Amino acid sequence: MNFDFTPYVRYIAKTSYFISNKYLIACDCRFLYVISGRGSFKTTGVAYELTPGTLIYYPYGVAYKIQSEQEHPLHFYTVNFDFNEDFSSLPLMVPEAVRNHNPEKEIRSIRENLRSEFSNVICIKDAVHAETNLRRIHSEGLEKSAGYQQIQSAYLKILLVYVFRQNSKTEKSTLCKEIKELIFRHPELNNIEVAQKLNYHPFYLNDVFKKSEGITLHRFIIQSRLTKAHELLTTTDLPLEAISDVCGFSSQSHFSTCFKKEYNVSPANIRKQT
Repeated sequence: MNFDFTPYVRYIAKTSYFISNKYLIACDCRFLYVISGRGSFKTTGVAYELTPGTLIYYPYGVAYKIQSEQEHPLHFYTVNFDFNEDFSSLPLMVPEAVRNHNPEKEIRSIRENLRSEFSNVICIKDAVHAETNLRRIHSEGLEKSAGYQQIQSAYLKILLVYVFRQNSKTEKSTLCKEIKELIFRHPELNNIEVAQKLNYHPFYLNDVFKKSEGITLHRFIIQSRLTKAHELLTTTDLPLEAISDVCGFSSQSHFSTCFKKEYNVSPANIRKQT
Protein backbone atom coordinates (compact mmCIF):
# COMPACT_ATOMS: atom_id res chain seq x y z
CA MET A 1 0.00 0.00 0.00
CA ASN A 2 1.38 3.41 -1.02
CA PHE A 3 0.75 6.02 1.69
CA ASP A 4 2.26 8.84 -0.34
CA PHE A 5 -0.63 11.30 -0.04
CA THR A 6 -1.25 14.60 1.74
CA PRO A 7 -4.86 14.94 2.93
CA TYR A 8 -6.49 18.35 3.17
CA VAL A 9 -8.93 19.21 5.97
CA ARG A 10 -11.78 21.25 4.52
CA TYR A 11 -13.79 21.56 7.74
CA ILE A 12 -14.02 20.07 11.24
CA ALA A 13 -16.61 20.62 13.96
CA LYS A 14 -17.51 19.23 17.36
CA THR A 15 -21.28 19.31 17.17
CA SER A 16 -24.70 17.77 17.73
CA TYR A 17 -26.15 19.20 14.51
CA PHE A 18 -27.05 17.09 11.50
CA ILE A 19 -29.82 17.00 8.89
CA SER A 20 -32.09 14.21 10.10
CA ASN A 21 -34.56 11.88 8.40
CA LYS A 22 -33.23 12.54 4.90
CA TYR A 23 -30.84 10.64 2.70
CA LEU A 24 -28.04 13.01 1.65
CA ILE A 25 -24.96 12.87 -0.53
CA ALA A 26 -21.74 14.71 0.30
CA CYS A 27 -19.40 16.05 -2.38
CA ASP A 28 -16.24 15.41 -0.35
CA CYS A 29 -14.93 12.62 1.92
CA ARG A 30 -15.94 12.60 5.58
CA PHE A 31 -15.38 11.18 9.04
CA LEU A 32 -17.94 11.00 11.82
CA TYR A 33 -16.75 10.06 15.32
CA VAL A 34 -19.23 9.60 18.18
CA ILE A 35 -18.21 11.31 21.42
CA SER A 36 -21.46 10.52 23.24
CA GLY A 37 -25.02 9.44 22.58
CA ARG A 38 -26.52 6.72 20.42
CA GLY A 39 -28.01 6.54 16.93
CA SER A 40 -27.50 5.07 13.50
CA PHE A 41 -25.72 5.81 10.25
CA LYS A 42 -27.61 4.40 7.26
CA THR A 43 -26.57 3.86 3.69
CA THR A 44 -28.40 1.96 0.97
CA GLY A 45 -29.05 -1.48 2.39
CA VAL A 46 -26.92 -1.12 5.53
CA ALA A 47 -27.40 0.51 8.94
CA TYR A 48 -24.48 0.99 11.33
CA GLU A 49 -25.10 1.43 15.06
CA LEU A 50 -23.55 4.61 16.45
CA THR A 51 -22.24 4.42 20.01
CA PRO A 52 -19.43 6.30 21.79
CA GLY A 53 -16.11 5.48 20.13
CA THR A 54 -17.59 4.58 16.74
CA LEU A 55 -15.72 6.00 13.74
CA ILE A 56 -17.43 6.15 10.34
CA TYR A 57 -15.59 6.96 7.12
CA TYR A 58 -17.73 7.73 4.07
CA PRO A 59 -16.57 8.96 0.65
CA TYR A 60 -18.15 11.39 -1.78
CA GLY A 61 -21.13 10.13 -3.79
CA VAL A 62 -22.54 7.85 -1.06
CA ALA A 63 -26.17 8.30 0.02
CA TYR A 64 -26.42 8.33 3.82
CA LYS A 65 -28.73 9.26 6.68
CA ILE A 66 -27.84 10.00 10.32
CA GLN A 67 -30.37 9.41 13.09
CA SER A 68 -30.07 10.06 16.82
CA GLU A 69 -31.92 8.49 19.73
CA GLN A 70 -34.01 11.14 21.49
CA GLU A 71 -33.07 9.86 24.96
CA HIS A 72 -29.35 9.75 24.09
CA PRO A 73 -28.65 12.57 21.57
CA LEU A 74 -25.52 12.26 19.46
CA HIS A 75 -22.52 14.50 20.08
CA PHE A 76 -19.75 13.95 17.57
CA TYR A 77 -16.83 15.18 15.52
CA THR A 78 -17.46 15.62 11.82
CA VAL A 79 -14.60 16.13 9.37
CA ASN A 80 -14.83 17.07 5.68
CA PHE A 81 -11.62 16.38 3.78
CA ASP A 82 -9.89 15.56 0.50
CA PHE A 83 -7.13 13.01 -0.01
CA ASN A 84 -4.94 15.69 -1.60
CA GLU A 85 -4.64 19.47 -1.86
CA ASP A 86 -5.67 19.74 -5.51
CA PHE A 87 -9.11 21.11 -4.64
CA SER A 88 -8.22 23.32 -1.65
CA SER A 89 -9.41 26.46 -3.45
CA LEU A 90 -12.97 25.14 -3.81
CA PRO A 91 -15.57 26.49 -1.34
CA LEU A 92 -17.13 24.37 1.38
CA MET A 93 -20.16 22.46 0.07
CA VAL A 94 -23.03 21.20 2.22
CA PRO A 95 -24.52 17.76 1.52
CA GLU A 96 -27.41 17.64 -0.95
CA ALA A 97 -30.64 15.69 -0.92
CA VAL A 98 -30.33 12.62 -3.14
CA ARG A 99 -32.80 13.96 -5.71
CA ASN A 100 -30.82 17.23 -6.02
CA HIS A 101 -27.33 15.74 -6.16
CA ASN A 102 -25.14 16.58 -9.13
CA PRO A 103 -22.26 14.07 -9.46
CA GLU A 104 -20.25 16.64 -11.38
CA LYS A 105 -19.83 18.61 -8.15
CA GLU A 106 -18.10 15.73 -6.36
CA ILE A 107 -14.52 16.42 -5.25
CA ARG A 108 -12.98 13.21 -6.56
CA SER A 109 -9.74 13.26 -4.62
CA ILE A 110 -9.35 9.48 -4.18
CA ARG A 111 -6.60 8.51 -6.58
CA GLU A 112 -6.19 5.09 -8.17
CA ASN A 113 -3.74 3.74 -5.58
CA LEU A 114 -6.29 4.37 -2.79
CA ARG A 115 -9.53 3.59 -4.60
CA SER A 116 -9.95 -0.05 -3.62
CA GLU A 117 -9.47 0.76 0.09
CA PHE A 118 -11.42 4.02 0.40
CA SER A 119 -14.31 3.88 -2.08
CA ASN A 120 -16.82 2.41 0.40
CA VAL A 121 -18.19 3.22 3.84
CA ILE A 122 -15.98 1.93 6.67
CA CYS A 123 -17.25 1.53 10.24
CA ILE A 124 -14.80 0.94 13.10
CA LYS A 125 -16.16 0.22 16.55
CA ASP A 126 -14.18 1.12 19.68
CA ALA A 127 -11.91 3.53 17.78
CA VAL A 128 -11.38 5.54 20.97
CA HIS A 129 -7.78 6.50 20.26
CA ALA A 130 -8.99 8.28 17.09
CA GLU A 131 -10.49 10.93 19.38
CA THR A 132 -7.02 12.22 20.28
CA ASN A 133 -6.19 12.92 16.63
CA LEU A 134 -9.59 14.52 16.01
CA ARG A 135 -9.26 16.69 19.10
CA ARG A 136 -5.90 17.98 17.84
CA ILE A 137 -7.21 18.60 14.32
CA HIS A 138 -10.15 20.49 15.85
CA SER A 139 -8.03 22.63 18.18
CA GLU A 140 -5.61 23.51 15.37
CA GLY A 141 -8.57 24.64 13.27
CA LEU A 142 -9.81 26.88 16.08
CA GLU A 143 -6.43 28.44 16.91
CA LYS A 144 -5.17 28.77 13.31
CA SER A 145 -1.57 29.23 14.43
CA ALA A 146 1.29 29.17 11.92
CA GLY A 147 1.38 25.87 10.03
CA TYR A 148 -1.95 24.66 11.42
CA GLN A 149 -3.07 23.17 8.09
CA GLN A 150 0.10 21.08 7.85
CA ILE A 151 -0.44 19.79 11.39
CA GLN A 152 -4.10 18.99 10.61
CA SER A 153 -2.99 17.12 7.51
CA ALA A 154 -0.42 15.09 9.47
CA TYR A 155 -2.95 14.00 12.11
CA LEU A 156 -5.54 13.21 9.47
CA LYS A 157 -3.04 11.05 7.60
CA ILE A 158 -2.33 9.08 10.79
CA LEU A 159 -6.08 8.56 11.14
CA LEU A 160 -6.46 7.37 7.54
CA VAL A 161 -3.58 4.90 7.92
CA TYR A 162 -5.23 3.59 11.09
CA VAL A 163 -8.53 3.15 9.21
CA PHE A 164 -6.72 1.30 6.42
CA ARG A 165 -5.07 -1.07 8.91
CA GLN A 166 -8.28 -1.79 10.75
CA ASN A 167 -10.30 -2.29 7.60
CA SER A 168 -7.80 -4.58 5.92
CA LYS A 169 -7.24 -6.74 9.01
CA THR A 170 -7.30 -10.32 8.29
CA GLU A 171 -9.46 -13.04 7.34
CA LYS A 172 -12.44 -11.74 9.34
CA SER A 173 -12.63 -8.68 7.11
CA THR A 174 -12.61 -10.94 4.06
CA LEU A 175 -15.28 -13.12 5.61
CA CYS A 176 -17.56 -10.11 6.16
CA LYS A 177 -17.08 -9.14 2.53
CA GLU A 178 -18.10 -12.67 1.47
CA ILE A 179 -21.16 -12.50 3.72
CA LYS A 180 -22.26 -9.19 2.20
CA GLU A 181 -21.74 -10.36 -1.37
CA LEU A 182 -23.73 -13.54 -0.73
CA ILE A 183 -26.63 -11.62 0.86
CA PHE A 184 -26.68 -9.02 -1.90
CA ARG A 185 -27.02 -11.85 -4.44
CA HIS A 186 -29.50 -13.84 -2.34
CA PRO A 187 -31.45 -11.58 0.08
CA GLU A 188 -33.91 -14.44 0.67
CA LEU A 189 -31.32 -16.38 2.71
CA ASN A 190 -31.60 -16.37 6.52
CA ASN A 191 -28.78 -16.44 9.09
CA ILE A 192 -28.54 -20.23 9.23
CA GLU A 193 -28.59 -20.63 5.43
CA VAL A 194 -25.85 -18.01 5.02
CA ALA A 195 -23.72 -19.83 7.61
CA GLN A 196 -24.29 -23.20 5.90
CA LYS A 197 -23.26 -21.85 2.50
CA LEU A 198 -20.05 -20.39 3.95
CA ASN A 199 -19.37 -23.46 6.17
CA TYR A 200 -19.42 -21.61 9.50
CA HIS A 201 -21.46 -21.94 12.69
CA PRO A 202 -24.27 -19.30 12.74
CA PHE A 203 -23.26 -17.97 16.18
CA TYR A 204 -19.63 -17.48 15.10
CA LEU A 205 -20.66 -15.80 11.85
CA ASN A 206 -22.97 -13.37 13.63
CA ASP A 207 -20.31 -12.54 16.21
CA VAL A 208 -17.68 -11.78 13.55
CA PHE A 209 -20.12 -9.72 11.51
CA LYS A 210 -21.40 -7.64 14.43
CA LYS A 211 -17.90 -6.84 15.69
CA SER A 212 -16.79 -5.77 12.22
CA GLU A 213 -19.90 -4.00 10.92
CA GLY A 214 -21.60 -2.76 14.09
CA ILE A 215 -24.94 -4.47 13.38
CA THR A 216 -26.21 -8.03 13.67
CA LEU A 217 -26.24 -10.32 10.68
CA HIS A 218 -30.03 -10.63 10.99
CA ARG A 219 -30.46 -6.85 10.81
CA PHE A 220 -28.18 -6.62 7.77
CA ILE A 221 -30.23 -9.30 6.02
CA ILE A 222 -33.48 -7.41 6.74
CA GLN A 223 -31.93 -4.16 5.43
CA SER A 224 -30.79 -5.91 2.24
CA ARG A 225 -34.24 -7.44 1.72
CA LEU A 226 -35.90 -4.06 2.13
CA THR A 227 -33.50 -2.45 -0.34
CA LYS A 228 -34.26 -5.17 -2.89
CA ALA A 229 -37.99 -4.84 -2.23
CA HIS A 230 -37.84 -1.06 -2.74
CA GLU A 231 -36.06 -1.60 -6.05
CA LEU A 232 -38.68 -4.13 -7.23
CA LEU A 233 -41.55 -1.90 -6.16
CA THR A 234 -40.26 1.05 -8.14
CA THR A 235 -38.91 -0.75 -11.24
CA THR A 236 -41.28 -3.70 -11.83
CA ASP A 237 -44.98 -4.56 -11.84
CA LEU A 238 -44.59 -7.60 -9.60
CA PRO A 239 -47.45 -8.00 -7.08
CA LEU A 240 -46.64 -7.25 -3.42
CA GLU A 241 -47.02 -10.92 -2.51
CA ALA A 242 -44.47 -11.95 -5.14
CA ILE A 243 -42.00 -9.27 -3.98
CA SER A 244 -42.43 -10.47 -0.40
CA ASP A 245 -41.60 -14.04 -1.47
CA VAL A 246 -38.65 -13.09 -3.69
CA CYS A 247 -37.08 -11.05 -0.91
CA GLY A 248 -37.47 -13.79 1.70
CA PHE A 249 -40.09 -12.35 4.05
CA SER A 250 -42.15 -14.90 5.95
CA SER A 251 -45.43 -13.26 4.89
CA GLN A 252 -46.76 -10.20 3.10
CA SER A 253 -47.88 -8.69 6.40
CA HIS A 254 -44.36 -9.12 7.85
CA PHE A 255 -42.94 -7.51 4.69
CA SER A 256 -45.33 -4.55 4.96
CA THR A 257 -44.58 -4.03 8.67
CA CYS A 258 -40.79 -4.04 8.14
CA PHE A 259 -41.02 -1.82 5.07
CA LYS A 260 -43.19 0.81 6.74
CA LYS A 261 -40.94 0.88 9.80
CA GLU A 262 -37.89 1.51 7.60
CA TYR A 263 -39.29 3.95 5.02
CA ASN A 264 -42.24 5.49 6.91
CA VAL A 265 -44.54 4.54 4.03
CA SER A 266 -46.29 1.29 3.07
CA PRO A 267 -45.25 -0.78 0.04
CA ALA A 268 -48.67 -0.18 -1.48
CA ASN A 269 -48.23 3.61 -1.26
CA ILE A 270 -44.73 3.40 -2.74
CA ARG A 271 -46.22 1.49 -5.68
CA LYS A 272 -48.89 4.18 -6.14
CA GLN A 273 -46.24 6.90 -6.31
CA THR A 274 -44.33 5.25 -9.19
